[in-house]
Amino acid sequence: MRRTVTTGQRLDLRAAPVALLAALVLLLAPATVPAARAAEELRLTVASTYTLDPADRAVHVVMDVTATNMKPNQVSGSIITNYFYNELSFGIQEEATAIRATASNGRRLTASASARDRFQALTVRLAQNLDFRETQKVRITFDLPGGAPRSDSDIRVGVAFSSFYAWAWGDAGRSSVTIAIPAGFDEDVSGSPMTRSADAKVIRLAAAEIAEPATWFVTVDAERPARLTRDVIELEGGARLTVRAWPEDADWRTKVNDLIARGLPLMQENIGLDWPVEGDLGVYEVHTPLLEGYAGVYYTEADRIEIGEDLDNLTILHEASHAWFNGDLFSGRWISEGFADEYAALVLRDLGLGREIPESVTPTSPSAVRLNAWRHPGRIDDEATDDRESYGYDASWTIVRGLVDEIGIDGMRKVIRAAAARETAYPGAPAREVVAGETDWRRFLDLLEEAGGATGAEALFRRWVTEPYQDDILDERTAARVAYAVLLEAGDGWLAPYSVRSKLGVWDFSRAQTAIDEAEALLSLREAIEVRATTLGITPTGKLEAEYESAKVDLIDARALADEQIATLDALVVAQDALARERDLFATIGLVGTEPESGLAAGAAAFESDDLANAAAAAADVQAIVEGAPEVGQARILGAAAAAGGAFLLGVGAVFVARRRRDGRDGRVEVARSEPYATLPGDPAASSLAPSRTDSVPADSPERGDEPPWSSRP
Repeated sequence: MRRTVTTGQRLDLRAAPVALLAALVLLLAPATVPAARAAEELRLTVASTYTLDPADRAVHVVMDVTATNMKPNQVSGSIITNYFYNELSFGIQEEATAIRATASNGRRLTASASARDRFQALTVRLAQNLDFRETQKVRITFDLPGGAPRSDSDIRVGVAFSSFYAWAWGDAGRSSVTIAIPAGFDEDVSGSPMTRSADAKVIRLAAAEIAEPATWFVTVDAERPARLTRDVIELEGGARLTVRAWPEDADWRTKVNDLIARGLPLMQENIGLDWPVEGDLGVYEVHTPLLEGYAGVYYTEADRIEIGEDLDNLTILHEASHAWFNGDLFSGRWISEGFADEYAALVLRDLGLGREIPESVTPTSPSAVRLNAWRHPGRIDDEATDDRESYGYDASWTIVRGLVDEIGIDGMRKVIRAAAARETAYPGAPAREVVAGETDWRRFLDLLEEAGGATGAEALFRRWVTEPYQDDILDERTAARVAYAVLLEAGDGWLAPYSVRSKLGVWDFSRAQTAIDEAEALLSLREAIEVRATTLGITPTGKLEAEYESAKVDLIDARALADEQIATLDALVVAQDALARERDLFATIGLVGTEPESGLAAGAAAFESDDLANAAAAAADVQAIVEGAPEVGQARILGAAAAAGGAFLLGVGAVFVARRRRDGRDGRVEVARSEPYATLPGDPAASSLAPSRTDSVPADSPERGDEPPWSSRP
């Protein structure tokens, strides 16, 4: 809504008309008889009729007056004082013209009117004196002509719209008013109660036996929308507006059509959002007083704009901008009104019509109000309300202008788009989350700083917007944002998780600080991981970073992953240290035939593939091989020694047998063969090894170290 101040537009005439005074003329016998007041002794019955005549551009008023003199003659001794009336006086509307008075016989009576403060004093001279108990009937007629658009008159009469007000005259209980409106109009009556009836030709509003005629008052607004002019404006991007004007006001029709057609495309470009209204947006010309102190009103639910008849460029574009700037985009009256004024002014500048500026106000002005407490008052019906509304509009405009001047149109587009998309003010990766709730002054401030890059917004809010108790909240916000900035710096490219950002976005700064502490702790684990990975020559993957940045509620999963990575790296470091230690003979022999280095490399590769389970298993295998190598080496050495001793004995036995055989073949005494050792049946080692090994070795074999028959090669 756009407020305007128009001098002389207040409807003070809606106060009660002046009291009716009857002129008293006394016929005195002796000149010394004092005059007596007898106004209350004149009985007046007045039936008034108001007839709306659009064709004649006027409201025709008829007052049928019946006057009866109720003041009796007075007798004092030989003196008789007769009281009579020769004039009637009434207070009638200041707009009244063509005033005429006639007697019951049709005789024209003298009628004169003189201007007073917001009314005319009408005097009608009677055809003859009105004596005690006599009655005369007088008909008074006059017109209430419709004022031209933008005139000082509060009356409008046209084929599409009419507005006028009606008074009553006469004594209590002897006054009646009838209002006749042509059929086809939709009437709206406010003020004193009236009954309604209608037929095919006329709508009648009636009030009979009015108890207090001096305070009786109604206003009548009658409109025929079908008779308004109709211009359809279709713009690129889908905007479609229908402008409805009074047929009698070509100037308003021309200006509104021109400003909308030329200005809305520029407005849309500056705002950076598509046209938001589906279907037609109606723009209607309205009698300015009906806007209750404002110059224009935008009804978002009805897709209807009402603009006063005053030709105000800023008002026209201001109201059109409310297609965007309303509660759907920003909650908080001052935000929408400030944007509407500033963006209307920007369009006027772009059109070469100058850039209007707000009136100079300060937060210490007598009518100042903290803008978060600036509420719509309904109607403006007193000076204090008017002053407060003027301040609210100008202060809101001052703030938005300061913000636009700081971050520019491009920066403000980012703010507006983020607000329209309901994006969080604290973005993470990969895209801004959509948040619930309205964009109030708090999220607006966040968006200004985070999306728009504003640095002076908080100071403006503290000076103009926030109420005293809200300054403490801003202090908490400042501390939390400092901690958040430290977190982002510590992240070194890692964006803050939503578990932190969401709490900042809803201004839950206590929980936000707790979440920041948890995030910093995880970043410390990241550093520990990087140190261990560097020792091993490993490059960690981005899995922990992704887990950290995507955390919605808390960092439990990210912390578990970090702990697992550290444990795995610790195992690989232990395995690497084990491989690097100096080895003795036993360990060296024990590692023969093994490849622990390849196992460590496989573990590192598994870690770099986020296969932590296999990486840990590989580290454990390497550690087991290295730590078990001395024992394996000892076993191997002992086994080799044992094998060497057995081969020596076998060789001795074989030589002995061979020699005996040789001696027998030479004629020497031959010793009968026998099993060298008794063995139990079923012992395959004993029954198969000894004979086969002795028989297979010639007596003169040079291999003296062959194994004995009970030995098996390790």
